[in-house]
Amino acid sequence: MANRKRILPCLLVIALLSISLVSTTQTANAGSDYGASNWAIQALKIAGRVAAAVAIQRLTNDILAKIQKSGPNGGPGFIQNWINFTTNSQYQGEGIFRAELGKATLCSYFSDSLKSLFGAGKGADLPGQNTRTNNLDPFSVRSNCTMPATFNIADYQKDFSGNGGWAAWSRMLEPQNNYYGSLFQSLDEVSAQRALANKSNTAKATAGQGVLGPEKDCNLIVANQCLIPGNIKTPGSIVGQSVTNALDSATKFLAASDDSAANSAIGTVVTLVVKKIFDLAEAPGDNTDFSIPSPQRTADSYKQEFCMAENNISPDAGMWIKNKYPQAWTNFPVEHPGCNGHANLFGHHDDACGKSYCELVREEFNKNSYPYSRCTESCMNAIKNPLPPGALPPAEFNPYPLLPPGGGLTCADVPTAKACTAPNHAALVFAVKTYVVNNGISILGNCGAFEITKRVAWALRGEGGGYLTTPHSGNCNGLAAGIVSYSPDHSEVDILRNEGGPEIPVPPETVPGNIPQWNPGPPNNEVGISWVAPINPGDPAGSY
Repeated sequence: MANRKRILPCLLVIALLSISLVSTTQTANAGSDYGASNWAIQALKIAGRVAAAVAIQRLTNDILAKIQKSGPNGGPGFIQNWINFTTNSQYQGEGIFRAELGKATLCSYFSDSLKSLFGAGKGADLPGQNTRTNNLDPFSVRSNCTMPATFNIADYQKDFSGNGGWAAWSRMLEPQNNYYGSLFQSLDEVSAQRALANKSNTAKATAGQGVLGPEKDCNLIVANQCLIPGNIKTPGSIVGQSVTNALDSATKFLAASDDSAANSAIGTVVTLVVKKIFDLAEAPGDNTDFSIPSPQRTADSYKQEFCMAENNISPDAGMWIKNKYPQAWTNFPVEHPGCNGHANLFGHHDDACGKSYCELVREEFNKNSYPYSRCTESCMNAIKNPLPPGALPPAEFNPYPLLPPGGGLTCADVPTAKACTAPNHAALVFAVKTYVVNNGISILGNCGAFEITKRVAWALRGEGGGYLTTPHSGNCNGLAAGIVSYSPDHSEVDILRNEGGPEIPVPPETVPGNIPQWNPGPPNNEVGISWVAPINPGDPAGSY
């Protein structure tokens, strides 16, 4: 809102400056009160047109705000994915069938097994919903068991003649009184309800040319799915036409203007409106119009990534959620909580947190979308609480340059890398080395050098320090012997020159081993490089 309040004065200034440039000569030449008066009238005229343009933009935003929240579950009121729209319509029909079947009075000797087969449960009443389709009788009548109330299948099997005999047998041959007859009736009904829901929703969408009219609150929700929508409040065609008119009005306004001084200011507003044509799903407002991207939108992106990503949740998103919503991080654990998996982007390998918990749930249930839907809804609810502006993530996404495997970058190339911004801890490396040597711990070889490195990493854990996995020869059990890594970007610091070498160099080596240093660098994009959390080496507090 603050931006909207500021833009009008700014545009008026632009307009007035523009007209002043155009009119300076004319006013000077006039040399009369008439010239000054004409300038003032022209300026007010331009200011009025700019104000009208701003009003059009604000009206457009208001209209778009409605359509972007008028659809199912508060989402956009137009179809964004026709395949999902069609399948969701079929799922709606299946849900209605299950509600019917759960309430149906089936014969007791197969009722539970048949209802369980279709996952019907106890069913639900369908208030105000016509369900009879392609038949003169509703499913509740056709499926109703007509065997005598006292009929018992176990007794009948023991005593055929004494429990109805051939008359009972004849009645059991009727479809509603035997398992297979009821099964085929159920299959026909679920097919009919799928078709009815699909046809109804498709007709509604087609009439609105892809725009769905706003509806009253859902009359029946089962398993997070709306089975009986509320009545339509406004036809989709009217809503769609309103959007078209709103978007069209801005361009017509500019086209009708014959004042070049005003057009530069008006064009600024019109540009904001025209952008909406290509992304109606974009939420309107200050952030959308004047400050793209925004910290709030980045936070929303992190939340969706954490709850819904199929794979390779970025460390940025994972670690931000872990810090800001620790309870959600615990309740919805990602595949790699240490965020030390590998995500490949055109040859670039970076730390990743793996799959979201909800994606793991979907795989556990063999791609069943219902548990996944319930999981994502619960996950998003767990991180819905707003945060103060200072707790939001940076708005800009600044990826590291992508290079072929082998690296080659320095802190001059990527000055924002975590290791490049960390303080110089060469004194700490020297102190740790002194402690290790004084305690009789060998520092020869890669694992000897790692005795220093693992302690430095532990001391720097508060800054994100840790170990670095590496496939190269300078490692101790797969961890770099002389390198400390920083989370979350696995940038690195070479802390030992000639790591593992002897203190007195043996020819042809001329450099002593394990010389403390602090040589930071950005992340290495090679396969097999990742950050690992440090482990407490068990030294007394204050040892170095």
